[in-house]
Amino acid sequence: MLTFCVDWLTGLAWRDTKSSMTVLSFFRAAPEVLGPVLAAALPAGVCVGFDLTGDEPGRWTVENRGGAASVLDGLAEPLDCLLRGTSEDFLDVLKGGKVARKLFMSGAIQVEGDIGLVLLLQRAVAREGVLDRVVSPTR
Repeated sequence: MLTFCVDWLTGLAWRDTKSSMTVLSFFRAAPEVLGPVLAAALPAGVCVGFDLTGDEPGRWTVENRGGAASVLDGLAEPLDCLLRGTSEDFLDVLKGGKVARKLFMSGAIQVEGDIGLVLLLQRAVAREGVLDRVVSPTR
């Protein structure tokens, strides 16, 4: 089951379009949306960190502990992989607007550690059609 270290799940509204997705909505998506996908994508015991700048800066950790995926607000220690980049580039990779390889090769997105873990997550999210079911926060 996907758990969160934040309690901002109230006030979320379901959206059907990728255009309404934000970085915050991706990382704070309802447990039933991301949990099974993340747990299936990552090997057990793995932690992947995201350190994003830009319009939606923030730090998050996706971890698979014992077959249960969770998204933590902030960077956990130790990390098996850390992705750094802008929130805009991160969303473009998730939405398929930019080629991940091009962003990695140009240095727009930097990865420390096992880059294969980031690629596993990206492929799983794209394959499962999760983005169409991600929620966007209402303000």
